[in-house]
Amino acid sequence: MKICTSIVGGTYQEIKAIVSRSEMIEFRFDKLPYDPDDLAPLPGYPIPIIATFRKDDIPDKTRAHILKKAVEAGAEYVDIDINNSREFRHTIMEYIKETGKKTIISYHNFEETPDNETLLKTIDRAVILGADIVKIACMANTEEDNSRLLALYSKRTIPLVITAMGTKGKITRLASLFLGAPFNYAAPDEGIKAAPGQMYASELKDCRDKII
Repeated sequence: MKICTSIVGGTYQEIKAIVSRSEMIEFRFDKLPYDPDDLAPLPGYPIPIIATFRKDDIPDKTRAHILKKAVEAGAEYVDIDINNSREFRHTIMEYIKETGKKTIISYHNFEETPDNETLLKTIDRAVILGADIVKIACMANTEEDNSRLLALYSKRTIPLVITAMGTKGKITRLASLFLGAPFNYAAPDEGIKAAPGQMYASELKDCRDKII
């Protein structure tokens, strides 16, 4: 139940400091002014690394190239949004499979939490596409949204990372760690948050450790 710190900005030295005190890192290459070649000198990637590139206005070929370079530089996971083109998914997932790394297929809804049937179908589609881990991140507009999202852990056996975004969804970032999530996301301490409602890494770690 690791805490994965999402890096969406900062100088090289700031990023190096974040890596040194983190359990796991997500590099958001769609947000960073660096590519994997720039970050490769970071101290040997001593922790699990997720490579993500979400920007839809960048050509698929460019995004695939960056993600492949990230795997070569040491990334253990690559996050691919389920709504990416079939060609993009096939290209990068074949490469991930060949290199023995793992694929996270993610679904994001920044407006609402869909009904249960839609959520379960999304997970099942991600499994069919070849996900090793499925990430579901939806906006929580009510407490019931949190409950329905967390209930997904009891309905599917594939590793899930469930996150409810927004202020109302904060509890899911902690609760998911005790329901089967291998990790969940946090922001660097006093850094830029990658999603609404994201907790700071030290805050989430403190809550987790108090329960453990």
